[in-house]
Amino acid sequence: MSHFYRLRMAWLILLTTCLALAGCSSTLFDAPPTVTSTTKLSASKSVNLAPHASEYGWIHAGCFASLSSNDLTGATVKIIDLQGERVLHGRLTKRIDPLAITAQDQQQCFALSNARLEHNLTEGRSFYSIETDSNVGLAIGVLNDARFDFNPLHGYSYCQTTHRLLFTVWEQAPYTSAIRWKDSYYVDDPMIPTCP
Repeated sequence: MSHFYRLRMAWLILLTTCLALAGCSSTLFDAPPTVTSTTKLSASKSVNLAPHASEYGWIHAGCFASLSSNDLTGATVKIIDLQGERVLHGRLTKRIDPLAITAQDQQQCFALSNARLEHNLTEGRSFYSIETDSNVGLAIGVLNDARFDFNPLHGYSYCQTTHRLLFTVWEQAPYTSAIRWKDSYYVDDPMIPTCP
């Protein structure tokens, strides 16, 4: 084989690998998963999650989801970017009315797309448009300075089931301490499970 041919083949293999990885990444962002049983996560160390419902929420791109019954419009949010391992800041600008979801709402909030809407509106979840100081993928939002000990490997985590992303805030290290808050995000496209 000529040197040119080997270089060309190496380049094609590298390009194919990059495209395959990018394809997996875009699938995750275009179609996030939903909630499933979390008995493995909670075990016997879980705590009463109700008092912390208004302190946290999950974020996908320009959309914030909360289990809080309060209207959080205008609230500032510290964003734990779970993919970029960084801290960002944002503000909740508008509560999205589930009875009057527009095409623009669905474009900004992938969790409310037609295939995901019914699953993600369960459990009293509210959705908000969020303005951030930088682009965000998947994240956990911290409201009202509830707890802020930022170390992406210490206290904040997410994993995926076949159709859901599970977001969790832990008292200390993930999977070895009590759960402070948890919620999930239904994604219609099947995913490879990563949850322990």
